Amino acid sequence: MSAFQCTVRAGEPLRFARAARAVVLVLMGVIAGAAGSPAAAKSLFPTPLVQAEADAVRLLEQATFGPNDASIQHVMDMGAVLWVEQQLSMAPTRYTAFTPWPSTRPDTCVNDSTLPLTPTSYCQRDNYSLFQLQREFFVNALTAPDQLRQRVAFALSQILVTSGTEISLAYAMQRYQQILSDLAFGNFRDILTQVTLSPAMGRYLDMVNNLKPNTTTGVEPNENYAREFLQLFSLGTVELGPDGTPLLDSYGKTIAAYSQEDVEGFAHVFTGWTYPVLAGQLPRTHNPKNFLGDMAAVASNHDTGAKQLLDDAIAPAGLAMDADLAGAIRNVFLNPNIAPFVSRQLIQKLVTGDPSPQYVARVAAAFVDNGHGVRGDMKSVVRAILTDPEARGPVKLDPAYGKLREPALLREKPEAELGQRVLELRAHLRVP
Repeated sequence: MSAFQCTVRAGEPLRFARAARAVVLVLMGVIAGAAGSPAAAKSLFPTPLVQAEADAVRLLEQATFGPNDASIQHVMDMGAVLWVEQQLSMAPTRYTAFTPWPSTRPDTCVNDSTLPLTPTSYCQRDNYSLFQLQREFFVNALTAPDQLRQRVAFALSQILVTSGTEISLAYAMQRYQQILSDLAFGNFRDILTQVTLSPAMGRYLDMVNNLKPNTTTGVEPNENYAREFLQLFSLGTVELGPDGTPLLDSYGKTIAAYSQEDVEGFAHVFTGWTYPVLAGQLPRTHNPKNFLGDMAAVASNHDTGAKQLLDDAIAPAGLAMDADLAGAIRNVFLNPNIAPFVSRQLIQKLVTGDPSPQYVARVAAAFVDNGHGVRGDMKSVVRAILTDPEARGPVKLDPAYGKLREPALLREKPEAELGQRVLELRAHLRVP
């Protein structure tokens, strides 16, 4: 049994999650096996009260880290729409701002289990691994009031990926995860900007200390971040329609969303950034590792030439680094691919792994315009995802509907409790 499972059972925050799934399977079997017609199936369908409870459980499965008795009743009292609005208005729960430590562990920072234990007994574990951050993640998942923000930030972390293997300093990864939490209900353009300037992302995908071309030394800008920025964080690999389905050329082939020349152009945009300046030190062209704050601009390392961007756009020569970066991000942010690409991924992380094109189109439309002329409004996108007809309703009978649970969402309950809940709901529904 994992430490996470022990915490769940002790705190008992997830009382009926698997039971609800079991009841759905029972209902599917009864309807499929006992009902000989649509009318017969309808006669076996749950009562309105049970429908409301089932929809509340489904919403909490989609938008939190799991339902409990109190949260189910709260959703039933408020209704799904008002519950979502309440969650969207909550301030973010903040991670502990862990103390910065040097990238090279001092010899004095070790794990020492000698009694009596002190706050520094596990210095290496607490500062040079993600233990503290992982523990807080699960505490927030179980107890934080802003559950929807926690889930959306988790979804964003699976799209805008960094690696705890490469960045194992607790304070460094905490700062990155806080960006995603703070901006989960902000604007997607700001998310792209802050992620791009994050030293954790700069370290992971080689944007930090990325140099302009040098014909003497043969240096060319590193393309790693530029490629991932386009392929994974914003556009995907092929052109998409508003409903997320691939567009085809006259030969029935998919159309590339960007070219190698585009990658090279963005790689040149992403030159000249280094780690933030360490406290008490003077700026350098290559600052030492530091994950506090945004990456620092070094104009002498930035390519100031013209650069090719998407859709044959050209970033003019001579731009300041901030303007060059902002123009490139705006170029991507306005590309028609970004709305369906991002919307589909968020639906997959929150609601269902195989959303219909119509579902994607409705959410993408909210990304394009929140109803007030604003593009990329994450509140509008999340609201559209969770209140869509394909997300709501008490039971989805299509066996292909739903999503695989990520390990952080998987939990188990004692079979006796599971069986008792199934019996209760079967009796209420008069299911044999």
